[in-house]
Amino acid sequence: MGKTVLFAFLATFLLVGCSRNDNYIIPVDYDKFYEGVTSLTEEQSQELSMKISEEQWNNTIGKEIPDIKVKDPNGKSYRLKKLFKQGSIIIFSAHNCGWGKEEAQKEFPVLIREISDELDGIDIFCFVENSKDYDQQQVGDYVWNLQKEYSKIYLIDQDDAMKMNLTACPTKLFINKEQVVSFMHIGYAMEPEARLNIIRAGINEINKEKL
Repeated sequence: MGKTVLFAFLATFLLVGCSRNDNYIIPVDYDKFYEGVTSLTEEQSQELSMKISEEQWNNTIGKEIPDIKVKDPNGKSYRLKKLFKQGSIIIFSAHNCGWGKEEAQKEFPVLIREISDELDGIDIFCFVENSKDYDQQQVGDYVWNLQKEYSKIYLIDQDDAMKMNLTACPTKLFINKEQVVSFMHIGYAMEPEARLNIIRAGINEINKEKL
């Protein structure tokens, strides 16, 4: 192989190798948003929330999921990339979040049953945040209750959840078969119609990749 060809090959290889990291979800750096901030008016707080949400979106949509580990209710570890074999929806919740529990336990299961025919080829996952600081009995009880509604439920460490920008409960990630986040929704929608529209929008984005 000539020197020119070899150099071109190495340059291409390094470029691909370096840029690939940018293809994964980039955790939001919250510290930069609050650096030097001591107090905020309501208007300033709303503006800051909008900036953070925009960064979450930009750092997550179109990005590949990281290959972190999660645990099933029995404590067995799984690599995330081994679990996701087709289009998937993650609903993220925590035992100590009222709105997250409301959606994960009640609202979301009802809606996915209502549109089950639209979920062909899409897996539903429920991720529950866990931390060494949490009361493990309460976490376990919450997971046990969720098992009544979900067949694919996993505990995700708080630090690993942050790597996927799962920092608010509830959050839903819509992931295509290439394991890229196609759509996300953060927070609780008050109206049933709005919740349904969000899920359908996410499903459409997942299926777009199949066209």
